[in-house]
Amino acid sequence: MVVSACRLCHSLYMKRILLIDDIIDVQALVAGLLRNRGAQIDTASNGNVASKLLNDNKYDLVITDLNMPIEDGFSIIHKMRNINARTKDIPIIVISAGNTFNKDKALNYDQSIESISSVKKLAILKKPFSKQQLLEKVCKAFDVEFDEDADDDLWFGDHWQSD
Repeated sequence: MVVSACRLCHSLYMKRILLIDDIIDVQALVAGLLRNRGAQIDTASNGNVASKLLNDNKYDLVITDLNMPIEDGFSIIHKMRNINARTKDIPIIVISAGNTFNKDKALNYDQSIESISSVKKLAILKKPFSKQQLLEKVCKAFDVEFDEDADDDLWFGDHWQSD
């Protein structure tokens, strides 16, 4: 099914999304984009805060950076898939700069990038990314197809990186 911008808003309406990133500007841009389309967004700047939110709330999607202070995204992914039974089926979108995709970091959590990328319901989006790329991943997580011609740039304008 192809989703127009209006239907995308309906698809995200009341979806609860946890956004985990230590960069406040990334939080603001991504949260604003998704809130503008009807999603409810909670934010965390590290994995420690995110773990508490995941234990206390029910989410439809988690979007996480990998390289963060205190507790990183690798740890969150590991906990979501292997420790917390409530979160094992929540789709995850990893947003992270390419330089954080290194095997040494992943091996600290008995995982390699290859095994992380094969985790069920997980997509990887390297920074920098476009609004369209993010929306395509979000739509895929909710099993809807994004129609790039139907979406608009009214909210973001020049603030978002173009393709």
